[in-house]
Amino acid sequence: MAELPKSYLGAQVIESGKPLQINEIQIPELQQGEVLIKVEAAPIDQLDLVSAGAENYLNKQVPFVLGAEGSGIIVAKHESVQNLEIGQKVSFLTLSKFGAYGQYSVANISFVLPLPENLSFEQGASAIGNPVTVMLMLEEAKEQKAKAVINTAAASALGRQFVRYFQSNGIEVINIIRRKEQENTLKQDGAKYILNSSDPNFLKDLEQLITELKVTLFFDAIGGEITGKIFKLLPSGSITYIYGMLSGTNFEIDGKEILTRGKIIKNFSLLSTKHPFNPFSHQEALSRLHELLQSQLQTHYHKQYSLNQINEALEDQKQNGSIGKVLIRPNK
Repeated sequence: MAELPKSYLGAQVIESGKPLQINEIQIPELQQGEVLIKVEAAPIDQLDLVSAGAENYLNKQVPFVLGAEGSGIIVAKHESVQNLEIGQKVSFLTLSKFGAYGQYSVANISFVLPLPENLSFEQGASAIGNPVTVMLMLEEAKEQKAKAVINTAAASALGRQFVRYFQSNGIEVINIIRRKEQENTLKQDGAKYILNSSDPNFLKDLEQLITELKVTLFFDAIGGEITGKIFKLLPSGSITYIYGMLSGTNFEIDGKEILTRGKIIKNFSLLSTKHPFNPFSHQEALSRLHELLQSQLQTHYHKQYSLNQINEALEDQKQNGSIGKVLIRPNK
């Protein structure tokens, strides 16, 4: 392995809501459980868009290098790290200030997964955020013995993986979209039930499907008014999982639905959800993930950018997220 440089280039948030700056970053001293990764590919996720926004979603102290996940090669590790090796090809999730939109990134081994040689860096770059979340969502649904579920933001990258994976495992999905053109995208993924929340008969049609399919779970990424309206239509004892707030507004829930009908609201997060069949702790689940990344949990990228084009890439993802993800190649 070549000697490490003393510094590298990274795309930093200097001021929340302002364009990112490409700056020289000093190679950090690794802490317990950390590895240094030479980044080969990093997608732009919704978390990255909101973290770069005016609200600084994760409340990180500026400056910090943006980028929540990616793929690359481990080039250094803390002496405490035993289960990963220098030179190993990996996918990673990072919450450190040395994010994935840099030539190097720091990640804790709790969120680093080995990648086999037959998977490309592009496929591995988005191996965790959406695919592992969808795998854990299915485990939750199976635990709750669900026959049918609802998912909002259904045309997103996660939403498309969600419907492919759930339907292939025998659970019906009511897919909620907001724009007519998103319908064809989901039909290509084999979606059977697609409802447009902009249609005048949306709530009536949804209520009918909830009854017909015996829906008991609702996965919501939107928040705001729509969440409360769908929540009210769900049967007694149903569970609503909140895994995003794309609307940027708080959801409005009728408390009587909880008090008198026993409905439950929970958060759903990759970082906190625990299930035995988890790629981070279960070898069979990891092998299954590697297979699925080439089929049902595959990520489509519509364009790749160099690190110097980061602000153009962020704008592209904002405007065109429904047609595919944008990929950053920090070392190209």
